[in-house]
Amino acid sequence: MGGRNLIGLWIVGGAAVITVALIVTIVLIERNSRSVDAGAYDAIPAAWINGTELGSPEAPVVLQAFEDFLCPHCGQFNAAAKDRLVEEFIVPGRVRFVYEFFPLQIFEPESLAAARAGLCISELANQFWLYHDGLFFGERGADRYSMPSLTDMARNLGVPENDFVECMGSTETQTRISASIQNGETMGVTGTPSLFINGQQYEGSAVDYDAIKAALNAALQS
Repeated sequence: MGGRNLIGLWIVGGAAVITVALIVTIVLIERNSRSVDAGAYDAIPAAWINGTELGSPEAPVVLQAFEDFLCPHCGQFNAAAKDRLVEEFIVPGRVRFVYEFFPLQIFEPESLAAARAGLCISELANQFWLYHDGLFFGERGADRYSMPSLTDMARNLGVPENDFVECMGSTETQTRISASIQNGETMGVTGTPSLFINGQQYEGSAVDYDAIKAALNAALQS
């Protein structure tokens, strides 16, 4: 009986691994790639680009987005909304956009590696948003989240390789990612993307830009 149970556990465990692998593969295949615009943030004052924050520190509305770089819906949200948010709300100084790390267990270890790399790049070169666009909009591939690939991205964004590798392996980096996850869970995040407008959870569709725009305008008028 015990042998049968053990075999059953192996089967269930193997099926779970296959399921996760299939999900990651689907994410890599389905994510629409497009050219990454190196000048996408030229209209934003340099002082308004601070790590994972984008926009005026004095903006009356703050839009937080808890995201996972492997999450298909996060990719859809960014494709539908990010450029228009920049043009209509961030450049005019009306909204500050904050990316919050929330790597999902179902996509680990790739999701965690991508989050750690994002934090390191934001700290070491303040180039998080180009890294963000590179992962969401750039060419996809099965090794996109491997250490060599992430290191190449960091190097191309001006991060010294030794500094990046050290940061990726540091306890402090993991502690900060874990703190971001815990903060999201405290706020009620259960999946990605989860949007908050001035601390209040946005309940509409994250891929409906018009609905997001209406919610931001309502917050600006309140």
